[in-house]
Amino acid sequence: MPEHPRLAPAGVAPASPLPAAPVVPPAPYPSPAEPPATGFTLVTLFGAVLMLYGLGFLLTGAVSPWVWGAPFWRVGLDLMFSAAGYLAVRAWFEPPAPLRAASARRVGGRAAGLLAGYAACVVFTAFVIGPLSSPLPLRSFLFSPVTRLYLHNLAFQSQLFLPGAFRGLQWNSAVNPMLDEARLLAACLVAVPILELAPARLRRTIIALAGLASAAAYLWLFTHPGLVHRVLFMDGRDVYAEIPFFCVGALLAGLDSRPAAWRTDLAMMFFALNWGVAAWFSQWNIVVEWLTLPYMAACFGRMTLPGTTALRRRFGDPTLGVFLYAFPLQQLVVLRLPGHLAHGILLCAVPVALAGLLSWQIVERPAALIATRLLFRPVAS
Repeated sequence: MPEHPRLAPAGVAPASPLPAAPVVPPAPYPSPAEPPATGFTLVTLFGAVLMLYGLGFLLTGAVSPWVWGAPFWRVGLDLMFSAAGYLAVRAWFEPPAPLRAASARRVGGRAAGLLAGYAACVVFTAFVIGPLSSPLPLRSFLFSPVTRLYLHNLAFQSQLFLPGAFRGLQWNSAVNPMLDEARLLAACLVAVPILELAPARLRRTIIALAGLASAAAYLWLFTHPGLVHRVLFMDGRDVYAEIPFFCVGALLAGLDSRPAAWRTDLAMMFFALNWGVAAWFSQWNIVVEWLTLPYMAACFGRMTLPGTTALRRRFGDPTLGVFLYAFPLQQLVVLRLPGHLAHGILLCAVPVALAGLLSWQIVERPAALIATRLLFRPVAS
Protein backbone atom coordinates (compact mmCIF):
# COMPACT_ATOMS: atom_id res chain seq x y z
CA MET A 1 0.00 0.00 0.00
CA PRO A 2 1.55 3.31 -0.99
CA GLU A 3 2.45 5.67 1.82
CA HIS A 4 0.49 8.85 2.24
CA PRO A 5 2.83 11.81 1.85
CA ARG A 6 1.74 13.23 5.22
CA LEU A 7 2.60 9.93 6.96
CA ALA A 8 6.14 9.61 5.63
CA PRO A 9 8.84 8.40 8.09
CA ALA A 10 10.50 11.00 10.33
CA GLY A 11 13.35 12.88 8.71
CA VAL A 12 12.18 12.09 5.20
CA ALA A 13 10.54 14.88 3.25
CA PRO A 14 7.19 13.98 1.85
CA ALA A 15 7.24 13.37 -1.87
CA SER A 16 5.19 16.07 -3.48
CA PRO A 17 4.31 15.56 -7.12
CA LEU A 18 5.82 18.19 -9.43
CA PRO A 19 3.32 20.31 -11.31
CA ALA A 20 2.99 19.26 -14.90
CA ALA A 21 4.66 21.59 -17.37
CA PRO A 22 2.16 23.44 -19.49
CA VAL A 23 1.83 22.08 -22.99
CA VAL A 24 2.57 24.83 -25.48
CA PRO A 25 1.00 24.08 -28.85
CA PRO A 26 3.12 24.78 -31.91
CA ALA A 27 2.70 28.32 -33.14
CA PRO A 28 0.43 28.37 -36.16
CA TYR A 29 1.16 30.36 -39.27
CA PRO A 30 0.26 33.98 -38.64
CA SER A 31 -2.54 34.52 -41.11
CA PRO A 32 -1.46 37.09 -43.70
CA ALA A 33 -5.09 37.43 -44.63
CA GLU A 34 -6.13 38.63 -41.19
CA PRO A 35 -3.57 41.05 -39.75
CA PRO A 36 -4.50 42.90 -36.56
CA ALA A 37 -7.58 44.95 -37.28
CA THR A 38 -6.98 48.66 -36.83
CA GLY A 39 -8.21 51.86 -38.37
CA PHE A 40 -5.79 51.44 -41.28
CA THR A 41 -8.34 49.24 -43.02
CA LEU A 42 -10.82 52.10 -42.90
CA VAL A 43 -8.22 54.74 -43.81
CA THR A 44 -7.16 52.92 -46.98
CA LEU A 45 -10.76 52.06 -47.84
CA PHE A 46 -11.68 55.72 -47.40
CA GLY A 47 -8.87 56.61 -49.81
CA ALA A 48 -10.25 54.13 -52.35
CA VAL A 49 -13.75 55.62 -51.97
CA LEU A 50 -12.35 59.12 -52.55
CA MET A 51 -10.78 57.84 -55.77
CA LEU A 52 -14.06 56.22 -56.82
CA TYR A 53 -16.01 59.42 -56.15
CA GLY A 54 -13.54 61.80 -57.77
CA LEU A 55 -12.99 59.72 -60.90
CA GLY A 56 -16.75 59.47 -61.40
CA PHE A 57 -16.84 63.19 -62.19
CA LEU A 58 -13.90 63.06 -64.58
CA LEU A 59 -15.24 60.09 -66.53
CA THR A 60 -18.55 61.87 -67.13
CA GLY A 61 -16.85 65.05 -68.35
CA ALA A 62 -17.53 67.07 -65.20
CA VAL A 63 -15.06 68.88 -62.98
CA SER A 64 -13.91 66.75 -60.08
CA PRO A 65 -14.41 68.27 -56.61
CA TRP A 66 -11.20 69.38 -54.94
CA VAL A 67 -9.90 69.27 -51.42
CA TRP A 68 -6.69 70.93 -50.18
CA GLY A 69 -5.97 72.15 -53.70
CA ALA A 70 -6.04 68.65 -55.22
CA PRO A 71 -8.81 66.55 -56.82
CA PHE A 72 -10.54 63.98 -54.65
CA TRP A 73 -9.09 61.00 -56.50
CA ARG A 74 -5.53 62.28 -56.05
CA VAL A 75 -6.00 62.78 -52.29
CA GLY A 76 -7.36 59.24 -52.04
CA LEU A 77 -4.24 57.97 -53.78
CA ASP A 78 -2.06 60.02 -51.41
CA LEU A 79 -3.79 58.43 -48.42
CA MET A 80 -3.10 54.94 -49.71
CA PHE A 81 0.61 55.61 -50.32
CA SER A 82 0.97 57.24 -46.89
CA ALA A 83 -0.60 54.27 -45.09
CA ALA A 84 1.37 51.76 -47.19
CA GLY A 85 4.70 53.36 -46.26
CA TYR A 86 3.92 53.31 -42.55
CA LEU A 87 2.60 49.75 -42.54
CA ALA A 88 5.40 48.29 -44.66
CA VAL A 89 8.26 49.69 -42.56
CA ARG A 90 6.51 48.99 -39.25
CA ALA A 91 5.90 45.37 -40.24
CA TRP A 92 9.41 44.77 -41.62
CA PHE A 93 11.73 46.64 -39.25
CA GLU A 94 9.94 47.73 -36.11
CA PRO A 95 8.63 44.52 -34.42
CA PRO A 96 10.60 43.08 -31.47
CA ALA A 97 12.98 40.25 -32.35
CA PRO A 98 10.59 37.39 -31.35
CA LEU A 99 7.93 38.76 -33.69
CA ARG A 100 10.13 39.54 -36.70
CA ALA A 101 9.64 36.14 -38.37
CA ALA A 102 5.86 36.28 -37.98
CA SER A 103 5.78 39.81 -39.33
CA ALA A 104 7.96 38.84 -42.31
CA ARG A 105 5.55 36.01 -43.12
CA ARG A 106 2.65 38.41 -43.03
CA VAL A 107 4.40 40.93 -45.31
CA GLY A 108 5.34 38.18 -47.76
CA GLY A 109 1.80 36.88 -47.85
CA ARG A 110 0.28 40.28 -48.42
CA ALA A 111 2.77 40.97 -51.22
CA ALA A 112 1.74 37.71 -52.90
CA GLY A 113 -1.91 38.70 -52.56
CA LEU A 114 -1.22 42.10 -54.12
CA LEU A 115 0.56 40.56 -57.11
CA ALA A 116 -2.18 37.97 -57.60
CA GLY A 117 -4.89 40.64 -57.41
CA TYR A 118 -3.02 42.80 -59.92
CA ALA A 119 -2.64 39.90 -62.38
CA ALA A 120 -6.28 38.88 -62.01
CA CYS A 121 -7.39 42.46 -62.73
CA VAL A 122 -5.31 42.60 -65.93
CA VAL A 123 -6.78 39.31 -67.18
CA PHE A 124 -10.37 40.17 -66.19
CA THR A 125 -10.13 43.59 -67.82
CA ALA A 126 -8.67 42.18 -71.03
CA PHE A 127 -11.13 39.30 -71.53
CA VAL A 128 -14.34 40.45 -69.82
CA ILE A 129 -14.54 44.24 -69.57
CA GLY A 130 -12.69 44.78 -72.86
CA PRO A 131 -15.10 42.82 -75.08
CA LEU A 132 -18.08 44.42 -73.31
CA SER A 133 -16.74 47.91 -74.06
CA SER A 134 -15.55 47.39 -77.64
CA PRO A 135 -17.65 47.42 -80.86
CA LEU A 136 -15.32 44.86 -82.47
CA PRO A 137 -16.46 41.24 -82.93
CA LEU A 138 -15.21 38.97 -80.17
CA ARG A 139 -12.83 37.03 -82.42
CA SER A 140 -11.29 40.22 -83.83
CA PHE A 141 -10.91 41.62 -80.34
CA LEU A 142 -9.27 38.53 -78.86
CA PHE A 143 -6.77 38.06 -81.69
CA SER A 144 -5.89 41.73 -82.07
CA PRO A 145 -2.20 42.56 -81.49
CA VAL A 146 -3.37 45.41 -79.25
CA THR A 147 -4.95 42.88 -76.89
CA ARG A 148 -1.68 40.96 -76.74
CA LEU A 149 0.14 44.20 -75.99
CA TYR A 150 -2.26 44.93 -73.14
CA LEU A 151 -1.29 41.63 -71.53
CA HIS A 152 2.25 43.02 -71.23
CA ASN A 153 0.90 44.66 -68.09
CA LEU A 154 1.44 41.25 -66.51
CA ALA A 155 5.17 41.85 -67.03
CA PHE A 156 4.84 45.35 -65.47
CA GLN A 157 5.01 47.12 -68.84
CA SER A 158 2.50 49.94 -69.09
CA GLN A 159 -0.16 49.38 -71.76
CA LEU A 160 -3.29 51.47 -71.41
CA PHE A 161 -5.43 50.57 -74.42
CA LEU A 162 -7.54 47.71 -75.73
CA PRO A 163 -8.84 47.59 -79.33
CA GLY A 164 -11.89 49.86 -79.58
CA ALA A 165 -12.52 49.84 -75.82
CA PHE A 166 -14.17 52.93 -74.33
CA ARG A 167 -13.76 54.82 -77.58
CA GLY A 168 -14.78 58.46 -77.30
CA LEU A 169 -14.87 58.60 -73.51
CA GLN A 170 -12.81 60.85 -71.27
CA TRP A 171 -9.18 60.07 -70.39
CA ASN A 172 -8.33 59.37 -74.05
CA SER A 173 -10.01 55.94 -73.95
CA ALA A 174 -7.41 54.53 -71.54
CA VAL A 175 -8.73 51.31 -70.01
CA ASN A 176 -7.21 51.39 -66.51
CA PRO A 177 -4.53 53.98 -65.67
CA MET A 178 -4.68 52.84 -62.03
CA LEU A 179 -2.53 49.86 -63.02
CA ASP A 180 0.35 52.33 -63.31
CA GLU A 181 -0.22 53.52 -59.76
CA ALA A 182 -0.42 49.91 -58.56
CA ARG A 183 2.97 49.18 -60.17
CA LEU A 184 4.46 52.24 -58.46
CA LEU A 185 3.07 51.10 -55.10
CA ALA A 186 4.50 47.62 -55.68
CA ALA A 187 7.92 49.12 -56.48
CA CYS A 188 7.85 51.12 -53.24
CA LEU A 189 6.94 48.02 -51.24
CA VAL A 190 9.73 45.98 -52.86
CA ALA A 191 12.24 48.68 -51.90
CA VAL A 192 11.50 48.20 -48.18
CA PRO A 193 13.08 44.72 -47.79
CA ILE A 194 16.06 45.89 -49.86
CA LEU A 195 16.83 48.30 -47.02
CA GLU A 196 17.94 45.22 -45.05
CA LEU A 197 21.22 45.51 -46.99
CA ALA A 198 21.93 48.90 -45.38
CA PRO A 199 23.16 49.33 -41.79
CA ALA A 200 20.30 49.88 -39.37
CA ARG A 201 21.54 53.35 -38.40
CA LEU A 202 21.39 54.53 -42.04
CA ARG A 203 17.96 53.24 -43.04
CA ARG A 204 15.96 56.26 -41.95
CA THR A 205 18.50 58.55 -43.61
CA ILE A 206 18.13 56.64 -46.89
CA ILE A 207 14.34 56.87 -46.72
CA ALA A 208 14.50 60.61 -45.99
CA LEU A 209 16.92 61.24 -48.87
CA ALA A 210 14.72 59.27 -51.26
CA GLY A 211 11.71 61.36 -50.25
CA LEU A 212 13.62 64.65 -50.59
CA ALA A 213 15.02 63.69 -54.00
CA SER A 214 11.58 62.71 -55.27
CA ALA A 215 10.02 65.92 -53.94
CA ALA A 216 12.75 68.02 -55.58
CA ALA A 217 12.25 66.20 -58.90
CA TYR A 218 8.49 66.80 -58.75
CA LEU A 219 8.91 70.51 -58.02
CA TRP A 220 11.40 70.79 -60.89
CA LEU A 221 8.97 69.18 -63.34
CA PHE A 222 6.12 71.28 -61.95
CA THR A 223 8.01 74.50 -62.71
CA HIS A 224 8.90 73.23 -66.22
CA PRO A 225 5.53 72.11 -67.62
CA GLY A 226 6.89 71.51 -71.11
CA LEU A 227 9.46 68.98 -69.92
CA VAL A 228 8.55 65.32 -70.52
CA HIS A 229 10.14 62.78 -68.20
CA ARG A 230 9.00 59.17 -67.83
CA VAL A 231 9.78 56.82 -64.95
CA LEU A 232 8.52 53.22 -64.77
CA PHE A 233 6.64 53.85 -68.05
CA MET A 234 4.75 56.67 -66.29
CA ASP A 235 4.75 60.44 -66.31
CA GLY A 236 7.48 61.50 -63.89
CA ARG A 237 5.11 63.93 -62.18
CA ASP A 238 2.82 61.09 -61.09
CA VAL A 239 5.78 59.06 -59.78
CA TYR A 240 7.56 61.84 -57.93
CA ALA A 241 4.33 63.18 -56.39
CA GLU A 242 3.52 59.92 -54.57
CA ILE A 243 6.95 58.71 -53.39
CA PRO A 244 7.26 61.46 -50.70
CA PHE A 245 3.98 60.30 -49.14
CA PHE A 246 5.32 56.76 -48.93
CA CYS A 247 8.65 57.92 -47.49
CA VAL A 248 7.15 60.20 -44.83
CA GLY A 249 4.77 57.43 -43.80
CA ALA A 250 7.76 55.07 -43.57
CA LEU A 251 9.66 57.51 -41.36
CA LEU A 252 6.67 57.88 -39.05
CA ALA A 253 6.80 54.13 -38.34
CA GLY A 254 9.81 54.90 -36.14
CA LEU A 255 7.46 56.69 -33.74
CA ASP A 256 5.41 53.55 -33.16
CA SER A 257 7.07 52.94 -29.78
CA ARG A 258 6.30 56.47 -28.57
CA PRO A 259 2.56 56.72 -27.90
CA ALA A 260 2.90 60.33 -26.78
CA ALA A 261 3.92 61.30 -30.32
CA TRP A 262 0.48 60.39 -31.67
CA ARG A 263 -1.98 63.14 -30.83
CA THR A 264 -5.42 63.46 -32.34
CA ASP A 265 -5.49 67.21 -31.70
CA LEU A 266 -2.27 67.61 -33.71
CA ALA A 267 -3.75 65.58 -36.56
CA MET A 268 -6.83 67.82 -36.58
CA MET A 269 -4.60 70.89 -36.58
CA PHE A 270 -2.82 69.51 -39.66
CA PHE A 271 -6.23 68.93 -41.24
CA ALA A 272 -7.13 72.61 -40.76
CA LEU A 273 -3.66 73.72 -41.87
CA ASN A 274 -4.13 72.06 -45.25
CA TRP A 275 -7.37 73.98 -45.80
CA GLY A 276 -5.70 77.28 -44.95
CA VAL A 277 -2.65 76.68 -47.14
CA ALA A 278 -4.82 75.58 -50.09
CA ALA A 279 -6.89 78.76 -49.73
CA TRP A 280 -4.14 81.37 -49.26
CA PHE A 281 -0.85 79.78 -50.32
CA SER A 282 -1.94 77.31 -52.98
CA GLN A 283 1.54 77.04 -54.49
CA TRP A 284 2.69 75.30 -51.29
CA ASN A 285 -0.24 72.91 -50.87
CA ILE A 286 1.60 69.81 -52.14
CA VAL A 287 4.58 70.46 -49.83
CA VAL A 288 2.37 70.85 -46.76
CA GLU A 289 0.37 67.76 -47.75
CA TRP A 290 3.58 65.70 -48.04
CA LEU A 291 4.46 66.62 -44.46
CA THR A 292 1.04 66.36 -42.80
CA LEU A 293 -1.18 63.83 -44.59
CA PRO A 294 0.95 60.76 -43.63
CA TYR A 295 0.76 61.79 -39.96
CA MET A 296 -3.02 62.12 -40.16
CA ALA A 297 -3.34 58.75 -41.91
CA ALA A 298 -1.09 57.01 -39.36
CA CYS A 299 -2.64 58.73 -36.34
CA PHE A 300 -6.17 57.65 -37.18
CA GLY A 301 -5.02 54.35 -38.63
CA ARG A 302 -3.40 53.30 -35.33
CA MET A 303 -6.76 53.49 -33.58
CA THR A 304 -8.57 50.25 -32.84
CA LEU A 305 -12.16 51.01 -33.68
CA PRO A 306 -15.13 49.04 -32.28
CA GLY A 307 -16.36 46.41 -34.70
CA THR A 308 -13.35 46.64 -37.02
CA THR A 309 -12.13 43.13 -36.20
CA ALA A 310 -15.55 41.57 -36.76
CA LEU A 311 -16.04 43.40 -40.05
CA ARG A 312 -12.60 42.39 -41.27
CA ARG A 313 -13.11 38.74 -40.42
CA ARG A 314 -16.45 38.75 -42.18
CA PHE A 315 -15.64 40.73 -45.32
CA GLY A 316 -11.83 40.84 -45.47
CA ASP A 317 -10.00 43.78 -47.00
CA PRO A 318 -11.56 44.92 -50.32
CA THR A 319 -9.31 47.99 -50.64
CA LEU A 320 -7.02 46.69 -53.37
CA GLY A 321 -9.91 45.36 -55.43
CA VAL A 322 -11.76 48.69 -55.22
CA PHE A 323 -8.54 50.48 -56.17
CA LEU A 324 -7.92 48.24 -59.21
CA TYR A 325 -11.43 47.77 -60.60
CA ALA A 326 -12.98 51.20 -59.97
CA PHE A 327 -11.74 52.89 -63.15
CA PRO A 328 -12.71 50.26 -65.78
CA LEU A 329 -16.05 49.44 -64.13
CA GLN A 330 -16.93 53.13 -63.88
CA GLN A 331 -16.12 53.58 -67.55
CA LEU A 332 -18.29 50.59 -68.44
CA VAL A 333 -21.23 52.10 -66.55
CA VAL A 334 -20.73 55.48 -68.23
CA LEU A 335 -20.50 53.79 -71.65
CA ARG A 336 -23.66 51.71 -71.20
CA LEU A 337 -25.70 54.34 -69.35
CA PRO A 338 -24.58 57.71 -70.73
CA GLY A 339 -25.96 61.14 -70.08
CA HIS A 340 -26.26 61.34 -66.32
CA LEU A 341 -23.63 62.26 -63.77
CA ALA A 342 -24.97 59.89 -61.11
CA HIS A 343 -24.40 56.92 -63.40
CA GLY A 344 -20.67 57.34 -63.13
CA ILE A 345 -20.64 57.79 -59.37
CA LEU A 346 -23.52 55.97 -57.69
CA LEU A 347 -24.44 53.08 -59.97
CA CYS A 348 -20.84 51.89 -60.13
CA ALA A 349 -20.51 51.70 -56.33
CA VAL A 350 -22.24 48.31 -56.10
CA PRO A 351 -20.23 46.49 -58.83
CA VAL A 352 -16.96 48.04 -57.63
CA ALA A 353 -17.62 47.01 -54.01
CA LEU A 354 -18.56 43.52 -55.19
CA ALA A 355 -15.38 43.33 -57.30
CA GLY A 356 -13.31 44.36 -54.28
CA LEU A 357 -14.86 41.69 -52.05
CA LEU A 358 -14.53 38.95 -54.69
CA SER A 359 -10.95 39.93 -55.42
CA TRP A 360 -10.12 39.49 -51.74
CA GLN A 361 -12.00 36.25 -51.17
CA ILE A 362 -11.19 34.47 -54.45
CA VAL A 363 -7.73 35.79 -55.38
CA GLU A 364 -5.82 37.80 -52.77
CA ARG A 365 -6.52 35.84 -49.58
CA PRO A 366 -5.91 32.37 -51.07
CA ALA A 367 -2.71 33.59 -52.76
CA ALA A 368 -1.50 35.08 -49.46
CA LEU A 369 -2.16 31.86 -47.57
CA ILE A 370 -0.51 29.67 -50.21
CA ALA A 371 2.58 31.91 -50.36
CA THR A 372 2.87 31.86 -46.58
CA ARG A 373 2.77 28.07 -46.42
CA LEU A 374 5.12 27.51 -49.36
CA LEU A 375 7.71 30.21 -48.76
CA PHE A 376 7.78 30.39 -44.95
CA ARG A 377 7.69 26.84 -43.69
CA PRO A 378 8.71 26.48 -40.03
CA VAL A 379 12.13 24.89 -39.56
CA ALA A 380 12.01 21.56 -37.69
CA SER A 381 14.25 21.60 -34.63
